[in-house]
Amino acid sequence: MGAVVNDGRHTTLYVHGCPVARDPSTPATGLTTLGLLRLLGGYEYGGKIDQIMHGWIGDVRLVDRALPVRDFIVLPTKGSGGSSGPSGPSWSPRSPGLSASGCTSRRCPA
Repeated sequence: MGAVVNDGRHTTLYVHGCPVARDPSTPATGLTTLGLLRLLGGYEYGGKIDQIMHGWIGDVRLVDRALPVRDFIVLPTKGSGGSSGPSGPSWSPRSPGLSASGCTSRRCPA
């Protein structure tokens, strides 16, 4: 599970509750600072697209406000209330692996 958070100054990417990437130290409001499109699965540097992700991105959700952990969209786990419907598995807003702070029980790498 991943989340991108902009606190009004910096944009941070979290994966399983651990920060893995952050915009430079220059404050940034919103997800784009120069009026350019934001890339998902890669980045642009010097006018060229680089570091393309090879894999699948299952779902993307953009909101204009901070979300409490209970509102994150996460894959259902056995017994978490997720079900299967005509279009595949449904999503459950709760996951037993998340704590109240949003971090998983795994420790973030240093």
